[in-house]
Amino acid sequence: MRMMKTTMTICLTLAITTSVFAQDHPTDLTKIDYGAGNKEPIPRTVYWGDTHLHTSFSPDASLAGNVRLSPAEAYRFARGETVTGHNGLKARLDRPLDFLVVSDHAAYMGILPMVRQGNPEVLKTEWGALLSREINKGGDAAYAVAIKFITEAFVDGGVPELKTDALRRPPWYRTTAAAEAANTPGAFTAFIGYEWTSPYGANIQPKESCGRSVGTKNSTKPISALDGGSNLVLD
Repeated sequence: MRMMKTTMTICLTLAITTSVFAQDHPTDLTKIDYGAGNKEPIPRTVYWGDTHLHTSFSPDASLAGNVRLSPAEAYRFARGETVTGHNGLKARLDRPLDFLVVSDHAAYMGILPMVRQGNPEVLKTEWGALLSREINKGGDAAYAVAIKFITEAFVDGGVPELKTDALRRPPWYRTTAAAEAANTPGAFTAFIGYEWTSPYGANIQPKESCGRSVGTKNSTKPISALDGGSNLVLD
């Protein structure tokens, strides 16, 4: 008798539970509203690219050996074209990238190529003459002057003679022009950007897209920590 009562109780409980579950959880799952996500298209395309790339326009990359590959060559390489490195070897990606940001350092952008090309405005400065003389010696002399420049020219506001608009704007114009030439809507996106490096060791990289015109870009110039410490408002 007790077993019969227990069995009836269990059956009644299961019946009530099933009834409540059926009311709270409709069997037609298509009618359940899980939120806006199931009503809106979700992008599922993956794009491959690089948002941090230095060329010969960056002092560190140039002093480390990249004396040939400028922003124009960087975009060509990203698009799948063949480029020739400083060592004479040719290189090409098996699969071209979908986008690239050439993010050369804002500080002294393009100065090292000017040194190697013998730009008179650069060579008439004390640092420009020193860099040119020691780099042309090669070997230990070139290495020593590279270390000296990196450790001494990036403090106390930098070297004023190497920060004039006449020296800063041409490399930036070449960078923006290279991006515009490489940009192909629907096939390859060439972002315009640069790296602002904190003097306290934390890198901040403002990347600006090609959505704005080159004319607007060329009305400004990249700013660095040498232009005013770490309290700058970056545009």
